[in-house]
Amino acid sequence: MKMTYYFKSTKMTIEQPGDYNKEEWDALIDKITANSSSVYVEVEVSGNKFEGALDKFKEWVNTQWLKRLGIGNN
Repeated sequence: MKMTYYFKSTKMTIEQPGDYNKEEWDALIDKITANSSSVYVEVEVSGNKFEGALDKFKEWVNTQWLKRLGIGNN
C-alpha cells in the first residue's frame, strides 16, 4: 500500500507492505481530514490509483468496492 498526501503544502508519503489495519487508517484519516478539501492525495492500492482532493477520495473508495462486487459500469 502506498499513499501520498499533501498537508499544508508538505508532501507526506506512507509506504508499507500490505494494507493498513482499521486503527491505523482511523488515526491517519482523523489527522488529515480536518481540512479535507485542501488536502491532495495520491493513493495506489492493488494497482488502482486515485489522485485528487481528499474530500473526493471517499467517493473513489466506494467506486472501487462496487467494482470488486461487480456492480456498476466501471
